[in-house]
Amino acid sequence: ATRQCQSTDQWTSVAASCAAILCNNLPTPANGQVVHGGTSGGKTPFGQKATFSCNQGYVLQGMAVLTCEGDSLPGKFSGPPPTCAPVNCGDPGNPANGARSGSSFILNQAVTFTCSPGHYLQGEEKSTCLHTGQWSHPKPICQACAVNTYKPGTNNAKSCTACPPNSSTGTNTGATIQTQCQCVRGYKGNPGGPCVLIQCPTLPVPTNGRQVSCGNKLDEKCVFDCNAGH
Repeated sequence: ATRQCQSTDQWTSVAASCAAILCNNLPTPANGQVVHGGTSGGKTPFGQKATFSCNQGYVLQGMAVLTCEGDSLPGKFSGPPPTCAPVNCGDPGNPANGARSGSSFILNQAVTFTCSPGHYLQGEEKSTCLHTGQWSHPKPICQACAVNTYKPGTNNAKSCTACPPNSSTGTNTGATIQTQCQCVRGYKGNPGGPCVLIQCPTLPVPTNGRQVSCGNKLDEKCVFDCNAGH
């Protein structure tokens, strides 16, 4: 400031003074904290810093430290205040022969998994995004149903259903419906069962003869012989 001596024996203007440059304190970010250096009455002195941090599970977006500066009142901080964004665990993907439900991968959000027909879930059906940025469980596996078992529908079943007694899927895995269970040799019935034993009626012993051996199941034989003199 400049003052000039006048003919009235008085100085122009009023006495000069120097006021400290102060910045208005910055607001605390949602899900975070801010610490102002040297703060007093909601003001931060020139050259002092505002330091930001985020709560567990959140990451800072922007500058962590801002400085009070400027050449007028009030002062201004060296940049805009940062924000705290929730951690992102990333897309866990779909299991082979399965699907994932849920499209938000940030803190505390969950996804669920299902398996296609003929496959069952190995692992956890639900996984949640943790504050560490990791999923609470690894992506599960959709395992094909073993031979002689089946599983219909897309769901989170953790096992397959056994074929009815005396039926089989042969050497095929991943059966999706019960009718893929066929009666095994020696049994008869519709696809999917029930399967009943193939059994011929009992044969009578011939007159003047005897039964040597006999089996009445599929491919078995009955052997007869005649008594002496016949």
